Amino acid sequence: MNKTQIKKLIEDGYNRMYLISNKDWRDYRQEMLDIEIKAERNHRANNPYDRPTYANSATLSAKYFCVKFMLNAFANPKIKPSDVLYSRQASLIAKGCFDLWGGEMLREFVGFDSDKFYHLDYEQGGIVYNGKGAKECI
Repeated sequence: MNKTQIKKLIEDGYNRMYLISNKDWRDYRQEMLDIEIKAERNHRANNPYDRPTYANSATLSAKYFCVKFMLNAFANPKIKPSDVLYSRQASLIAKGCFDLWGGEMLREFVGFDSDKFYHLDYEQGGIVYNGKGAKECI
């Protein structure tokens, strides 16, 4: 996959999350994005000399993680107490949204190319197509 195809796939997944944009008068999708943008910017600020330029914007990287967390919630919907210790806040929001609106979320992702998404991987320089395709990549 080239950079444009990767971006299109990530945007497609993120757009399918619109359902959680107005639940209980909260925009959970935006909350997840804000958390992940902040994390990505902090990551880039902490490593300024490793990689002076990144292949993807911080926003696209954040959207990648939002979609990844949502797909992970589909595959692993139960939250264990230890998840609170080791999960990122956006991941827990995804699991909480799936717990409340799982059926609706699954319907929104019908037709999403999750197999190609599982081939994506985050590296220091950006999001790449790694060819592994294993669901363990989540």
